[in-house]
Amino acid sequence: MKAILKSTTNAQMLSSVGKTFLFYNKPIKNQPFACYGVDTRAVILSSTVTFSGNVGNTLRVATANSEYIFEVVE
Repeated sequence: MKAILKSTTNAQMLSSVGKTFLFYNKPIKNQPFACYGVDTRAVILSSTVTFSGNVGNTLRVATANSEYIFEVVE
């Protein structure tokens, strides 16, 4: 799955807003989460997903410390 990062509460990832990320697996609650930048070197890694849900093509992923909003493109 490919998605564009639209918003985040993670200050270190703010420069990656608008960049495309590749997900190997869909984020699942209580599981580790990782996605890798396609057009950036950024990597998002988290030990545990606390919430994952989508409405249409918008995906929201919350971890213990941050929240990420993505627009799914593939």
